[in-house]
Amino acid sequence: MTKKKVVAPVSFVPMDMGQASSAADWFMTKCREDGGTLAHPDVQVVLEEEGDALVEEMFNCLRSRVERRAKMISRRARVDYTRTERQALDAMGRIVCYLDDKVLERAPKTGHGVVEVEGWFFDLDYDPTPTELAREYGLRNLVPDFYWQCAVNGADKAERPNSCQWDLSENGSASYASFDRYGDLREVYVYQCAYQRRRRYRFGGVRK
Repeated sequence: MTKKKVVAPVSFVPMDMGQASSAADWFMTKCREDGGTLAHPDVQVVLEEEGDALVEEMFNCLRSRVERRAKMISRRARVDYTRTERQALDAMGRIVCYLDDKVLERAPKTGHGVVEVEGWFFDLDYDPTPTELAREYGLRNLVPDFYWQCAVNGADKAERPNSCQWDLSENGSASYASFDRYGDLREVYVYQCAYQRRRRYRFGGVRK
């Protein structure tokens, strides 16, 4: 059985000055590493004329990433990485409505043996293209794990429709596994496409 947890604090604890100092230190490190690519006179003009706007943009980037993580939902499941991709698929007990064998062969996994794995689902408020969805994974420091997602969907029949994406190509297409639910009917699709993903899906992955 999967263990469910919504990542949301019981009581709000604000960002502290130690965290602010860490953010400033990381920015300083980045400036030391890559600052040589920026012209000194131009940097000075930006600091003098656009300093407030620059700081606002930097803080909004931090805010956006924090808010994304606050909306993530965790699932823990026992994952058997010794199985083949097809065995992991069949173990769910779902109807395989469509299966591209070549896509399944490349299905990602992040572990070995039989272990407890914590992964995460996130929602989006728009219908992402494959490129946009890949970016959303990166913003949350997540990578797809087909085996974990099969284990979650096999253990919890009430899991909301969800999907994962891998192998984004240069032409904007990607590979998918989609786990659908229509009343008592449970289905799975494994395929490749380039069209937008519907926001009704939750998207899943594990930490890098």
